[in-house]
Amino acid sequence: MKIRWIFKFEYEDINFEKAHKFKVGISKEHAEAFGLAAQEIEADLTIETKEKSNLIRQRGEINLILPGRQETKDLAYSVVDSMANQITFTQGKLSIIWSFVANELLPETPEEIEEVGDKQFSYTLGFREVPDKKNFDGSFTKVVSNPLIQQFNAADNSQNSIDSFIGFFKILEDLYGSTPLKPRFIKPTKKGKSQKQDLKPSLKSSDELNQIALGNIEMEENGVVRPTSQAEIENLLDKLVDTRHECVHLKSSKGFGITHGDNRVYTEVKPLLEPLRILAFEAVQKHVYRI
Repeated sequence: MKIRWIFKFEYEDINFEKAHKFKVGISKEHAEAFGLAAQEIEADLTIETKEKSNLIRQRGEINLILPGRQETKDLAYSVVDSMANQITFTQGKLSIIWSFVANELLPETPEEIEEVGDKQFSYTLGFREVPDKKNFDGSFTKVVSNPLIQQFNAADNSQNSIDSFIGFFKILEDLYGSTPLKPRFIKPTKKGKSQKQDLKPSLKSSDELNQIALGNIEMEENGVVRPTSQAEIENLLDKLVDTRHECVHLKSSKGFGITHGDNRVYTEVKPLLEPLRILAFEAVQKHVYRI
């Protein structure tokens, strides 16, 4: 059985004169990283555009054929995302429309044809719940200009998880990375140089940050929501610092660092984004509005 993944894309400053076909070699390590059997895979990829229009943003379609079924979804997304980023980097902006992705099963034997029947096509629609609008209360007594507000908004509006993570973390680092009693540079070494204080003890020693976390972050177990313990808060802060380190620093030759498109963005960065956002938002509230 094979499956054809169908991705729509938009482009502005590229001229596609014909359909382009490629053979994509996927290593067994790459396949295994996405939960598939540890074996090499050869995929067929086609890029074709639709009829021309007067619009600046044109549309096209990418077809990726892989052996297997829907279990290849994460691998397909990774391959197409990497290709789109490479085209954008070398030739011109190409944006995948992630809100609609279709797939078509391609049976190869009479048994598979009978199994598939009329259930050959399926698709994924991306929905975003529209939140209730908040009433503007007009309670401003003064307009506050503070870089932390701009920093939070920029992080909140970022188009990718790594930039959002780094942006939110900068707020915690700024407010709780060190205190007057615990300066950032302490403990002279034997050679007279200073060592930078580790962020972990600095963040965990902040009573204010701990109170924010205990008062605003909850845990869910078996469908039951409960308050977060002090030990869980400390564990969360440890994870935030470690993840921030890998988002900021990259040593690809040594296998260190998390890059855009890396599977670890989904498994390690995204799960931490919401609690980090909560901490950053409440911290800005505390310091800018003196709550």
